[in-house]
Amino acid sequence: MSVVERVGPAERRETHLFLRERAKMLRSKLGLGMCAAIVGVFLLGACGSKSGTADGGVIEEEEELDASVTPVRDSATPVPPAFEGGIKPEDSGVGPVPDGGNDLSGCLDPGDPGGTEPTSKLLPNTDDCDKSKGTVKGVIRGLADTDMYRLTLADKTFCRQDSNFKLDGTALEFCAFIQCKVNGANTEIESCGGGIKKDSDIGLHGCCAGSPTEMKVTWNCSGTIDEQSDVYFRVKPTQNVCTPYTLTYNF
Repeated sequence: MSVVERVGPAERRETHLFLRERAKMLRSKLGLGMCAAIVGVFLLGACGSKSGTADGGVIEEEEELDASVTPVRDSATPVPPAFEGGIKPEDSGVGPVPDGGNDLSGCLDPGDPGGTEPTSKLLPNTDDCDKSKGTVKGVIRGLADTDMYRLTLADKTFCRQDSNFKLDGTALEFCAFIQCKVNGANTEIESCGGGIKKDSDIGLHGCCAGSPTEMKVTWNCSGTIDEQSDVYFRVKPTQNVCTPYTLTYNF
């Protein structure tokens, strides 16, 4: 007799129920496993293109920009100026200057006279009866250039000294210094019409003014009636420029 045949009806019924419950459990487990497998495959595919977050959300991948594409600027947005390298020279502040200006390389000064009393250029002598005008033209070439001229004025009988000195030019100081020639006579400057009293570098008395100017100078040689004198004209620059000038004098 087989084992099955020896089992009673009640036992067979219990065995049948047990096997049926086991079959349900197997079907249930099989269904969950397949669902898990399907979900796993889905999530695995999703991870290949998107990143998950801790709360189950999805972070979209950033779109890579094409560097070859030039962004379009809004027409209303002003375009910034192009950068200019280098250092701009500072403005010197010097305005227009006379011919030659402060570029002394092109400043011509032919026949430049000396700049001191001993080296001054000699002009034709005159006297107080000669009312004709004398004229001298010259050029000052920068601050280092000083021009001086000298003449002797004779005192004639029945003539009156009437000294007028004029300088046309710019950025110059014009002076007339007097030295009485009679031994022992002191030079006394009585008036400087159009200028101020001033002494030369070696102490001669005289008058000076800024150009353009015209001065009327009167003087006296103390202790004598002879007013014979040496007269020195000095033209000195006040700026480092090339300046032409015209000196006019009469007694």
